[in-house]
Amino acid sequence: ATSGDGAAAISANQERGKYAFFNEPVTVTSTGNITTTGDDANGIEANNSTGDVTVDSTGNISAGAGSSGIVALATSDFFGEDFGRFEDSFPENTGNVTVTSTGNITLTGENDDEDDKDFFFPSAGILAAGSGEINIASTGNISTTGADRGGILAISAPFIFFGPYGCFEECELPVTAPVTVTSIGDIATTGETAFAIGAASFGGDVTVTSTGNVSASGANASAIIVQSGFMNEGGTNTTVNILGGTVSGGGLNNFYGGSVASVQLGGGNVELNNHGTITGGGSGTAVYADATNGSVVNNDGTIAGNVYLGGAFEPYMRRLPADNTFNNNAGGTFNTAEDINLASRGTLNNKGRLSPGGNDTVQTTTLWGNLVQGVSGILGIVLDHAARTSDRLEVEGEGEVLVTKTA
Repeated sequence: ATSGDGAAAISANQERGKYAFFNEPVTVTSTGNITTTGDDANGIEANNSTGDVTVDSTGNISAGAGSSGIVALATSDFFGEDFGRFEDSFPENTGNVTVTSTGNITLTGENDDEDDKDFFFPSAGILAAGSGEINIASTGNISTTGADRGGILAISAPFIFFGPYGCFEECELPVTAPVTVTSIGDIATTGETAFAIGAASFGGDVTVTSTGNVSASGANASAIIVQSGFMNEGGTNTTVNILGGTVSGGGLNNFYGGSVASVQLGGGNVELNNHGTITGGGSGTAVYADATNGSVVNNDGTIAGNVYLGGAFEPYMRRLPADNTFNNNAGGTFNTAEDINLASRGTLNNKGRLSPGGNDTVQTTTLWGNLVQGVSGILGIVLDHAARTSDRLEVEGEGEVLVTKTA
């Protein structure tokens, strides 16, 4: 346990000289419980300028204001004033980062963004970043308070791009790599714009798998944010697997600002596989996806709220020529809100239960796209006899309604 400001419980750092590279790994193994009470005092911090970083923690971690539970960074020090861009002075990537955490992580107090010693990153329960492969496996529960404070944050990015001197014309950015996040426990964040899970790679595949409950209840906060590519340029595959639990959030918060949803996805090809429950949370929007090649949602659980797969909230702003598909499979439930925007050319395949507003609310839903109703599909309509009104599902744009002959 530590009590001073900036006093991390465990700190392991390997930094380079101006031209020297060591390429030796940094490894931290912690089996006990960790408590820090000072501000900006991380539980575990490990940083390597040129090699791999591995953190394995099996105990519980508790930290205070401005602190992270686990920080694992493989980032070259291009932020210091003594380091500009020198020819041949940085490798293709800075190393891979692997974090395994089986204990619970609890962060209290407010987040201090003005004096963030972890570069431009917000504090988080688990923060892992570099320009190599990023792998996070968490089986414990994570709870955070404070604005802009994440549960899990994983980023593979060319950090030279953000250096104080920028990147000269002859500078080749490091090659970024895949990002994988697996979370089995519950994650709950309560601060404004405090996401629960954030994962991004500027050039590699990004995969997030969650089994527990994921909640971001603060204002303008989203539960899961996943992005491949920078501003959707150079994106590859983005995959989110919800294996159980309830995902709830919603707010104006993604890596580049703009979209509103509990689950936000972007990249070249986007796929969301849901076996749990995704709700619209405070914003009313369950899923927002922007993919250059198209988005696919496979729903075997429950999704309740607005869905936007066209890269924009309005059909006339949709990204073309991508085709988007929402598969509401047999056993799946889709309780719609006001909008289902599949970018007009997209298709909603219903073999489960499709219900505007759910079972107890009269709702008018507009679908921008095609509706294919399977034999096993159910269209649940609420009739309010007293008010002489009912649910409505309006198919707009280039939409058509088809009823298939096979389940």
